[in-house]
Amino acid sequence: MLKKFFWNLLSSFVGAWIALLGFGVLIFFVIVGMIARIGISSSSEQMSLEKHSILKINLSGTIDERQQPLDMNYITLIRGNVEKAQSLQTLVTAIDEAKDNKNIDAIYLDCGGVSAGFATLDALRTALTEFKASGKKIYSYGDFYTTGDYFVASCADSVFMNPEGSISLQGITGTIPYMKGLFDKLGIRFQVVKVGTFKSAVEPYTLTHMSDANKLQTKTYLDNIWDKMSGEIASSRNISRDSLNQIADSMAAFYPAEQLVALGIADGLKYFDEVETYLKEKVGKDNPFISASTEQILRIDLLIAQSIKSSKSGSPQEVDTNLDEFLEYYPLICTSSWEDQLFILQKVFAYLKMYSQERKVLEFLVKNNIPRTEQIDRRLNFLKNLNQNDISNAANSIEEFSIQTSDNEIAYDYRFISWTVSEINSYMNLLTSEDKTLDLPMVVAEWNKKIPQKNIRWSTDAMQVYLDKYLHENFGDLYTTKIKNCGAVLSNEVEYEPSVYIEATDSAKYPWLSFVVTGEQLTMTQVSFAIYALYLPTKDSQCTQAVDTIEQNQKYQNRLITLKQAQNPKIKNYIESINEILISGLEAWLNNNNTSSMYD
Repeated sequence: MLKKFFWNLLSSFVGAWIALLGFGVLIFFVIVGMIARIGISSSSEQMSLEKHSILKINLSGTIDERQQPLDMNYITLIRGNVEKAQSLQTLVTAIDEAKDNKNIDAIYLDCGGVSAGFATLDALRTALTEFKASGKKIYSYGDFYTTGDYFVASCADSVFMNPEGSISLQGITGTIPYMKGLFDKLGIRFQVVKVGTFKSAVEPYTLTHMSDANKLQTKTYLDNIWDKMSGEIASSRNISRDSLNQIADSMAAFYPAEQLVALGIADGLKYFDEVETYLKEKVGKDNPFISASTEQILRIDLLIAQSIKSSKSGSPQEVDTNLDEFLEYYPLICTSSWEDQLFILQKVFAYLKMYSQERKVLEFLVKNNIPRTEQIDRRLNFLKNLNQNDISNAANSIEEFSIQTSDNEIAYDYRFISWTVSEINSYMNLLTSEDKTLDLPMVVAEWNKKIPQKNIRWSTDAMQVYLDKYLHENFGDLYTTKIKNCGAVLSNEVEYEPSVYIEATDSAKYPWLSFVVTGEQLTMTQVSFAIYALYLPTKDSQCTQAVDTIEQNQKYQNRLITLKQAQNPKIKNYIESINEILISGLEAWLNNNNTSSMYD
């Protein structure tokens, strides 16, 4: 059992590091991509929202001062153990953008218990006040308003609350835990040196209760905060500060909702759905709300981590939800950096083979012209016509080989000779989806022939010399021959053998066709030959000059299907004529020009 435990521990450790390495590599390229695009100026104009939109801000959960940096614990990110928090920086920017956007009519504050410091709440309220000064409206709603919620929401033109709800308006307090009693029981003693009456930071460790000096300074700064909060609330609600303090002192949280309306703390009682219906009628739209809250919106780094996790588990539903919210939020922060993020997402989704998500990002880009390019249009068209099942089948059944060759070697993909049109389409779609093109030459025709001979001596070198001379006599300088190590690829292991490689020159009619001749001595009087016609993607200038992978692969695909189905009689006759010339040349060489004995 102990051995099994350590084995499981080792496996978990290795697996964790593999996951860390894989995600780290991806993030590296993402960061590189972001850096590479920093210097590219964006000519995008502010994306147009639909007219009469309402910016919705969710005042609930935690609001950080700014968007938190990427958590470098990638394993935690991939597992999804991430607490989401709103960003004050992002919310304020969204409010500022909404103030100047002619298509946004109002802001809707959905209050539900915000957790933030006073400075953060004050900055948010200031941004809302400036928005209101532009002449646009602010509406708020809450089932239950905390003091922080209400401080922000009180600047609204209309404050609605649930008929069964409440508003916690009771001032502010501060609590400090004192732990000396606990430490005494544990036998822990502190030695502290301090200078000054109000140096109270160490009090929780040396005292059992708050000192008079600390009480004074704590009350002083709390009073100052409440004076500012109450003053601004009273001003916004058009009531006196004394009246507001009296309401706070009398525990307004326990007041009936109707009484809070009567006192001027709220403007009306509505349920959540009634508020949204009211706002829809105000602007005359069925769905006017644009989200500005980042509580549910993942940063791009977290969205990528979640995508990696989902691509492995086969459950992209959560990614779809967060991606939708990410794109919904995008219009309010229309900067070049956000545009870069969209392109990064598109590349990540393509890499992870999450094509529906990639399509969603590209459709968003095309819809909003940020920017629309010919390459994007072609990629989007490819994704629209892509059969996901074909990709899956190709990935599972048609292996993509990665073969390293030298100038003296040529490895050709022999599988193509037996592929159906459907398999060709699937394979090309697989390559296109990964932004790859054909690498290996493909066998498009094969001939086998056994040739009797009068004399016995046979060699590849001698065959190459004769075929070079014979082809020159028949075709001039359209072909060159050389000895190469050639091998058919049926796996990532290739067995090469010396062969005669016949390559069409660029001046030939079809320079993207080449031929391989191999031979084997069967008996003393018989030699077996095999002739292969190959499609060379690297020699296809028409295809390689295409502007992107999609266009290039489409040309490859069309040409391969044409060759496979022999749809072009000119090409078919061309290949057959080369084959006939090669066979006649081999027969002539073996029976007329080879005069030596293999036993010499």
